[in-house]
Amino acid sequence: MYRLLSKALICVLLILSLLLSACNSTGDISSAPESSFASEQSVSEPKQDSGEENKTSHFNPLKDSVIIYVQILKYIASSLSATVIDLAAFALFFSLLFSGVINNRELCTAVCSVMARIISSLCNYYINFRFVFAKKATAKNSLLKYYLLVAGVMVASSVSTSLLTLALPRGAAVGLITLVKAAVDTVLFLVTFTLQREWVFGGNKKK
Repeated sequence: MYRLLSKALICVLLILSLLLSACNSTGDISSAPESSFASEQSVSEPKQDSGEENKTSHFNPLKDSVIIYVQILKYIASSLSATVIDLAAFALFFSLLFSGVINNRELCTAVCSVMARIISSLCNYYINFRFVFAKKATAKNSLLKYYLLVAGVMVASSVSTSLLTLALPRGAAVGLITLVKAAVDTVLFLVTFTLQREWVFGGNKKK
């Protein structure tokens, strides 16, 4: 079991490293034309006044910080709405399918969880694509990247939580295990935000 978990963890780390490398390569490619344009513009245009440069240097970091914080708040709102949709869809499907269609409770739970997650993930993708990250990428490419990221994060959450719970006492309370999962998911939440901003929805920017 330990060997299986270690192999799964290695696979997750490889997936995340590939996603990060793809994210960095996308940023390098997209920044190359902008840098060349900036160099040409600096040659053709006269230098600004030192007072204007100071105003610009003090204004841009503040503006960029506000944009990032607003985007993070939008992302949190999108994630919360997806959670509500997921829970509501699960409750609806379970009430419709259990006993009437599927008599096994565990099987019905698994089927309803998958169906609810599909619906909530599509809603989350649409909100992020249209409102959070402002459609910086095409729908076809970003949808594929989005679900690759969802799959990678799902495996990373499961494997990381399982490995960390091995360090807990055998009779650990459910609340303690839940805290471990919450800590893992918090880290993955920040990683997912960065990857969605830079890799999933960051490509194919319109000039």
